Amino acid sequence: MKCYKHNHCDAVGICVRCGRGLCSQCAEEFSRSLLCKQCVPLSKDKCAKIKNSFLVPFIKCVINIVCKFSPYQIISRLIWSHNEVIPFCFAEGYVLIRLLIVSLCFILLDCHTGLASCLLSILCILMLIDILAATVKIIFIERVVREDHNGNYILVRDVSRWIILVLLNILEIVLYFGVLYFKIGDRFCMPITDRLTAIYQSLLTFTTLGYGEIHPDNPLAKILVIFQLVYFIIFVFLLAPRAFSAIRVKQHTNEKLGKIKNR
Repeated sequence: MKCYKHNHCDAVGICVRCGRGLCSQCAEEFSRSLLCKQCVPLSKDKCAKIKNSFLVPFIKCVINIVCKFSPYQIISRLIWSHNEVIPFCFAEGYVLIRLLIVSLCFILLDCHTGLASCLLSILCILMLIDILAATVKIIFIERVVREDHNGNYILVRDVSRWIILVLLNILEIVLYFGVLYFKIGDRFCMPITDRLTAIYQSLLTFTTLGYGEIHPDNPLAKILVIFQLVYFIIFVFLLAPRAFSAIRVKQHTNEKLGKIKNR
């Protein structure tokens, strides 16, 4: 990648705001991020507007703490340093393997009672926390939506891959909550006694298409439904508008210079 201004110079980094390649002469560091000279004043103005706010730094701090303790971050940081970009194959393999493991356990094991069902439920809860941490980080911290002289765009390392991973995350949410519904199936007005009904209930809850034949009849079941609706709100009302509001999509496939680790 070459510098956007000095075409004869190799880029040493990417502006986190507009996504343009920067050489050593054009790059400026601001708030631990690399910016071009045109974006520095804009970032300073934004910081000045929220400098008296305690809510934004607090929320970002909480999100960072949750992300650091997510299984994905723990495993990846044991292998790669913080400044290294996580390879495509690891993130994709991690998502597919956890989905395959939970699917096989859900089909083959007795998910109603016993130690195996408890361990599978704990695994699903950890995976749901993992998805929530990654998604919330993209929405509030990662600068996925960029801006240049032509307007807004989304900077992702690969467009098709980004869409597939989002769809896989939605599939995971439906599966993991289905496992949990099956575990506490007797706490619904009409007991959930089979795996298909559990997935059916999870899909209806996530899409808010509930027909009323199955509804929670216990505080624990109600809490579980509330949490799944929180995922629906995050994906549909926060992540989707953030993506669709951007007019264009740019791909950035140079893994050494990429800044987006999970998407």
